[in-house]
Amino acid sequence: SNDISISKNKIPGCEVVGISMVGMAITITNNTIDSGNVAGIYLSGSSFVVSSNIIMDARCGIQLVSVTNATLESNSIQDCAGDGINVTNGVSIVIRKNVVMGCDDNGIVFWGMNGTIIYNHVDSVGGNGIFTYGSDRCLIRLNDLHDTGKDGISVKYTYHAQVIGNVVWNTGYYGIEFWDDCRYTDVTGNIIKNTSWAGYHVDGSSAVYPYWNSIDGIVLGDMDFGPEMSEIAWNDLKFKMPHWIFGEPNGTDICFVRDFNLEGNLRISAQQSGSSPPPLWSKLTLTNLTITGELLGFMLQDVTIEAITAGKLIIYDFGTPSKDVWVINCGLGEVSLDGRGVRFEHNNVGGECMFHPYSSVPFVVRNNTFGIPIRINGTREDLAMLDLDTWNFLAGKPVLYYFGQENTTITSLPEFGQLILAGCDNVTVLGRFVTRASVHLIRSIDLVISTFNIVDGLRDAISLFYCEDVVVRNNVIINASRDGIMLWNTNSSLIENNTLARCKGFGMSFLQSSMNNLAVWNNFTANTGGPAWSSLDSNWLDDSRNGNYYDDYRLKYPSALNNGTHWLTPYVINGSIIDMIDHLPLCGDLKPEASFTVNATNIILGSTLNFTWTGFGGNYNPTFLWDFKDGSYSTSAAPLHLYNTAGTFNVSLTVMDHDGDIEYAWYIILVQAPRVPVAAFTQNATVIVQGQQVGFSFTGDEGNTPASFTWDFGDGNSSSSREPTHTFVVAGNYTVTLTITDFDGDVDVGWVLIMVQADVVQTVSFNASQVIVIGGQPVTFTPSVAGGNGPLTWSWDFGDGNASIVEGVVMHVFTTHAGSPFNVSLTVIDSDGDKIVYWLEITVLEDFFPSVSFSVNATSCIVNETIVFTPSVAGGNGPLTWSWDFGDGNASIVEGVVMHVFTTHVGSPFNVSLTVTDDDGDVVIYWLMLDVEEDTSPVIHFLVNATNVTAGQQVLFTPVITGGNEPFTWFWDFGDGSTSFESGIITHAFLTHVDAPFNVSLVIRDKNGDLGRYSIYVLVVENGDPIIIPPGDIFLTSGDMGNVISWLIMDATIGSTWFQITRNNTLISSGSWSNGVPVVINVDILLPGKYVYTIIAGDGCGASVTDSVIVHVSGQAGPTRPTSFEITTGIMIAATCVVGGLGVLFFLDKRGIINLSRLRTRFKKYRT
Repeated sequence: SNDISISKNKIPGCEVVGISMVGMAITITNNTIDSGNVAGIYLSGSSFVVSSNIIMDARCGIQLVSVTNATLESNSIQDCAGDGINVTNGVSIVIRKNVVMGCDDNGIVFWGMNGTIIYNHVDSVGGNGIFTYGSDRCLIRLNDLHDTGKDGISVKYTYHAQVIGNVVWNTGYYGIEFWDDCRYTDVTGNIIKNTSWAGYHVDGSSAVYPYWNSIDGIVLGDMDFGPEMSEIAWNDLKFKMPHWIFGEPNGTDICFVRDFNLEGNLRISAQQSGSSPPPLWSKLTLTNLTITGELLGFMLQDVTIEAITAGKLIIYDFGTPSKDVWVINCGLGEVSLDGRGVRFEHNNVGGECMFHPYSSVPFVVRNNTFGIPIRINGTREDLAMLDLDTWNFLAGKPVLYYFGQENTTITSLPEFGQLILAGCDNVTVLGRFVTRASVHLIRSIDLVISTFNIVDGLRDAISLFYCEDVVVRNNVIINASRDGIMLWNTNSSLIENNTLARCKGFGMSFLQSSMNNLAVWNNFTANTGGPAWSSLDSNWLDDSRNGNYYDDYRLKYPSALNNGTHWLTPYVINGSIIDMIDHLPLCGDLKPEASFTVNATNIILGSTLNFTWTGFGGNYNPTFLWDFKDGSYSTSAAPLHLYNTAGTFNVSLTVMDHDGDIEYAWYIILVQAPRVPVAAFTQNATVIVQGQQVGFSFTGDEGNTPASFTWDFGDGNSSSSREPTHTFVVAGNYTVTLTITDFDGDVDVGWVLIMVQADVVQTVSFNASQVIVIGGQPVTFTPSVAGGNGPLTWSWDFGDGNASIVEGVVMHVFTTHAGSPFNVSLTVIDSDGDKIVYWLEITVLEDFFPSVSFSVNATSCIVNETIVFTPSVAGGNGPLTWSWDFGDGNASIVEGVVMHVFTTHVGSPFNVSLTVTDDDGDVVIYWLMLDVEEDTSPVIHFLVNATNVTAGQQVLFTPVITGGNEPFTWFWDFGDGSTSFESGIITHAFLTHVDAPFNVSLVIRDKNGDLGRYSIYVLVVENGDPIIIPPGDIFLTSGDMGNVISWLIMDATIGSTWFQITRNNTLISSGSWSNGVPVVINVDILLPGKYVYTIIAGDGCGASVTDSVIVHVSGQAGPTRPTSFEITTGIMIAATCVVGGLGVLFFLDKRGIINLSRLRTRFKKYRT
């Protein structure tokens, strides 16, 4: 059906289908259909519009099978036992703004190509909200799908699917699922909530996503199993929009977000349900993600962020702080962490980093690498604790900033950084071994700085500005760039049990005289720029129980009894400070250093060496043990030693401080026995040309090393190298002298004579056998070379990439013209490096092969016929040479059109060729075969498949020709007024029998005009039925004997034959007859009377004919037969025939029945 409109019908209680249509251009609108065991509406065909229909209680609401170009819009489908809408094998189907509710199976099913599923509402279905399978180019957009028994959207084995902006919630299985080999998929901006299983699921085992898919704008949450994005092998998955992952925690299932790339930002938070405080999202794992934007999380608990690459990581409270967050093995641009129980380990941070620790639960930051300084803000709760361990900064001077810290414990300090505490209260900093670091306290109270081991500290290792109640204890500070410990306007503080060594400034400095209530005791200072500096007036630095120990001055000043904070002399204490008792320090363990110097490491036997210790004594006083490795020892700090034996000695120093720490150092000492030098040497040449270099190699003995060398080259130049090279620029004879002086002053001299010849420059030229050649031709180059300082080195360069080193005449073939002209050069270099180049330009022309062909006025001829050959010759490198060969023993060198007469056909066909040779020898031959025939006349005849035919029947004529010279000219004359010039076998239909028989003739003329003729007659009858030539009635006299009746039967299609003859209805004879052969019956009648003889004749085709002859028998004689006679052709015959009835006079010959009045043109006997 076509062009049908069905609208506004009410169709209740359908047994099978409410509306079923097969056709095209059909519109179905505003119908109400109730029930249908197959479907409410069933369609097959093309160009359907199905809109605004109400379908209830059917097996399937709307079913399309093999439909092209259909729109299903604004239909309401309810309570179907199967699918709401089902499209099978559909192409270009639009499913839009439909409402599907309460169906037992799927809401919408699509299988086909170019499907658009948009703005639909699917509610409370038993299967999937939308299900596509085996489809290509399917758009699923802006649909509202909820309360589904299975997936909200299920995409199976589908290519080029776009799932964009859909809202999916309250699903029985997944929110959106892709499975069974989906490819080229784009998923963007969907919202997924309250799914029983994962909100988004991909069957990664079937290799869904190695095919350039992207997923954008995914929103996951409220899932019993937690949102899951996992098991995905995505080669090129990219996110282009911000992404939110939110949900209500259930405390049991882990949410996985892993194994993909994201272009943009990713947001993760707990679902805000209105509770106060909001809940935390528990058990979340993010791993192996790449995020170009920022990863933002809040209200999280028990979260693992591992192997993430992101531009920025932010975790902060949103009324409720996050807790138990672990960030490990991540590469991050910037970081801001806020929460309880945070562990930040093994990460690489390139930009700004801010930490916000909470409570006494440790905020652990360990084994990380930072690019710039990090900051740590104050806590909001009591007893916050920071565990900072194993830090590494890549650049600059990183700084840890702590602002407003309260009740906080900070453990460790990053290497290459500074720790700054500003405005802090009740903070404890526990250190470890650090490098190039420092601790700065600003306007803080109740602080503890303890157990740091700071080496190479930046500026003041520990500094206090405007602080109170600070304890600085048990720290070891070595090699600070300024003071070890510095106090500025700091009161009520304790500095105790610290060790300060090798500081560039003072060990300790107390600045500003207004500081009060300081206790400084049990500190140890050694090898600093100054022991201490104090501006204090009357501060108590000691409680008189223990003394401050700045240096063991008794080593240098044995008479010193006390040590003060600052000395003008060892005996005077600056300021009104109570004398302090000298005690050994209660300081940390210092390690000694065993470095030393020696005045020489290479000596002659019998020399004395001075050794000096330059190291650090550790915990004073150190002891020394020198081992000179010749059996001698010393315990001095700066011993002298004489070696009496030559050899190599590994001198070692062992330093041990007073608490047993040991360090080692050593030097290699070479002791030589006395030797005498020998000034022998060789040179690479003794005869050279001016401007050349001579290299000299020392072959003698240096004596006691190291030795010094002095070369005098005799031309005013010298050298101190061991093996120099020298250039002699002036011709002449020179004595070269070597003077060698060894380590202990022994001298020896050697010399050689060098002859320097004058430089003679060679002359070079050559000529070429030809300077303009064709590619492939050889060129001979003849050189002329003279002079130079021999031997000479030759080098030919032909300019075409080829070269030669032949010394003399050389021949070269230029194989190509590309790059012509070529600069051919000869380079000759003599022994002293003089280089002369001579060149000549050679022009190489392209080798053009001639193109050769010719045509003839005929490719076959007869003997003595003239043939014209017309050549076509072009190209080649001229001049050209022509040569014709006609194949019959004759030839020609004519350059152009040539004519030739073949006088014999013997040897035909002849191979006629034209050979053209250009100037550079390129030969091109063109030939063709020419057939020469003997002159003969044609002899012809032809065969006919039938000479007796029915009018309209096709007759086949097959000519047979011998002799003659082709081509032939044909002429057929069929005798019925038709002719033909066709050659070969021919068919002809004689359309009439009038004037038959027809004389068919063929005349053939050959190319020389010789004729051949042949003809034959064809009899044509009116139709295919048999005919009888009636003999006419017979008149006899009773008693006549020997009379017969003769019937002549003719038939064009004879087949098998039969006849019956009756006399007065009595059968008297029967048999078969032959075409053109008379059937004869004897008439032997004795009694007078009238007798009727009747013949019935039939052929094999079922046709028959009847003829009757009346025999009259009388008692007297009847008419006589005419006698035979002869006439001359062309004479009209007048004959009278007396017969017993009406008739026509005929004659009979081998060609059939002929009208007697026809003129004959040759002698013939006729039976009449």
